[in-house]
Formats: sequence, C-alpha cells, structure tokens
Amino acid sequence: RLGSRGAGLWGGAGVCRVRARVSAGCITGKIGGVSKAVRTKIEAQNVGDVAGAATINVVRRGGANRYDTNRIVNAKTLRLAGGSADTAFMASGEGFADALAVGPVAYRLGYPVILTKGKTLGANENTQLAAFTAVNNVVIAGGVGVVSSAVESSVKSQGFTTLRLA
Repeated sequence: RLGSRGAGLWGGAGVCRVRARVSAGCITGKIGGVSKAVRTKIEAQNVGDVAGAATINVVRRGGANRYDTNRIVNAKTLRLAGGSADTAFMASGEGFADALAVGPVAYRLGYPVILTKGKTLGANENTQLAAFTAVNNVVIAGGVGVVSSAVESSVKSQGFTTLRLA
C-alpha cells in the first residue's frame, strides 16, 4: 500500500515500490481520495525502477462513498480467497484507526473488513454478511463507542459468533 498526499506520493512510497519490484497496484477510492496525477505517476514507473522494464499496471476500485468502495473491495477479497473465509472483521467507517489496525491481518488471512456507521447494522453491512456465505465469525474492531452493542446484537441475532477487540 502506497500513501499519497494531493498529487504526490509520500517520500517513502517510491522507495518501497522500487525495492519490492511492484508490478501492479490498486487504488481504492475515487479521484477525490487519490488524484489522477498520483495514478499517472505510478503508471509511469518501471518495475524495479529498471529502464526498459514493464510499467506498473494500476486499477482503481471506487464507489459512490467509502461504504460502497468497501463493498467493492470486499467482493474482490472474497473472490481472491475463493469464497472460503470463515471470519469477517467489522469496524467503524466513521474513523479509520480500528479498520486500519485490522487491515493487514485481514489481508493476510483473506478476511473481509466490513465498514459500519457504528450505531445500527445497515443494509450495506447486512448485504455483505449475507454474501459471505462461509463466514460464521465476526470480529468487531473497536469499543462500543465506535461500533455499538446494538450492532453486535444484530450480528449475533443473524447467527454469527462475535468477538470484540477493544
């Protein structure tokens, strides 16, 4: 994952890309979150920073808002995991700390991270939980101040086992 600010990449992002010999990347979010200029800069780079090597292939996955983008990314995660993930993480989409904290673990294990507005379980969250047919465990990231006990109760009432990390 590379970070960006406005039209530029963070200082260490280019170094990480070169060292890792990155050949493909995914930008999550619409142009308002990561500009066209950033995408163009990434796509213009050669793999491994080797002249004449292939350039980096970049795709963008973005929805109408962060929750729609989350649904799109999770659908891709589910396909990559072969639909076999038995656990999903749930975190507030109103802040980023808890979702960011569980993101690397979720990625490594092929688990989706479902964003919630935190007070009640909405249609977006319910749709995603229904789509992940192998999921029977939901790990809630954050205390009841960010993901309410009402959300946890709603998840449990659908037959999921929950664990809260706070």
